[in-house]
Amino acid sequence: MKINFYSKDAFDEKKYSVIIPLYEGKLVLVKNEKKETLELPGGYIEKNETSEMAAKKELYEESGATSFELTYLSDYSIEKDGKIEYGSIFMASIHKFGDLPKFQMEDKFLVKDIPENLTYPEIQGEFIKKYLIKNKESFEFKIEKNLGGKIEIREK
Repeated sequence: MKINFYSKDAFDEKKYSVIIPLYEGKLVLVKNEKKETLELPGGYIEKNETSEMAAKKELYEESGATSFELTYLSDYSIEKDGKIEYGSIFMASIHKFGDLPKFQMEDKFLVKDIPENLTYPEIQGEFIKKYLIKNKESFEFKIEKNLGGKIEIREK
């Protein structure tokens, strides 16, 4: 499997939006009612929906986040078994949660460490490592916005 990262709107046919959310320095992961693992919020980009619209919808539906700042990070491709799929990655700073909507998620978890039981460790684990830094008991984004609105990834 190969993962590549690209600038915004590198592809027209994006299938997924994935969100890396933090709340008070903790990574927010969700648990699907049909799985025993944890995952980043995210899902399919519906017809007539932008990747940003999908990210906002999925973050609310899967975590119950009602107030947050969403920032685009990159587009990505995943090549596996000769098949390539595309998506967008966003980060979210969550300010407030409401009740968890009754969709497919059973619960949300605020974690201080990256768990071993990620649903898609080879994919979402890479997204987390690329965009988060662990500082003592909390996570921070590796992102700095400059005045031109450009996003830069800072190293530890």
